Amino acid sequence: YADFLEIPIYINSEGPVNSINPPWDLTYPDEETRKDAYGDWMQRRSRDTPLEIIPVDLKFPHPVRGVLYISDRRVPDVSTAGAVDLYQKRMFVCEGNRTVLPLWAKFVRGVIDSPAYNLTAARDNVQEDMVYSEIRDALGILIIDALLNLAKEDPTRFQRILRWHHYQIKGMAVEFDEFFDAIADSMVFEVSL
Repeated sequence: YADFLEIPIYINSEGPVNSINPPWDLTYPDEETRKDAYGDWMQRRSRDTPLEIIPVDLKFPHPVRGVLYISDRRVPDVSTAGAVDLYQKRMFVCEGNRTVLPLWAKFVRGVIDSPAYNLTAARDNVQEDMVYSEIRDALGILIIDALLNLAKEDPTRFQRILRWHHYQIKGMAVEFDEFFDAIADSMVFEVSL
């Protein structure tokens, strides 16, 4: 809850135990260093090993900053959704929100911060309004673009992710023609004769 407070927090003389500044508020000399820093931060925070880091720095349709990552955890349940911790202006809102990402993004986790979110009256979640829907759609496009770029730039890593999360990625390919066209040659789709 206090991870992004600008005051360091010490527990039993150890610390600071809070991040103080989220990694997306820091500057990096290049994109590779930025992705490494995001990955290290997410691994400390979630104890997952990110297979791929997706920096979030959206300005349109609403400002959203943060980091998404493709989890190394297999998703055994088809009804499970991707989980994202939500912040609004550095204030913690909720942990593990399972509706802010598109339904097909079951293999994605992360942390995002947006001043555009409208909070519920209890301030423990975001309202599922037009802003929410527009951000969810923009995050979906960002994930697809990151995977398409990975397929072009690093086909070996892309294949590893395909093997790890093949059911969810195939579902995404069925829903999005452009994504299917981009990965169809890279995946094996089982068919019955």
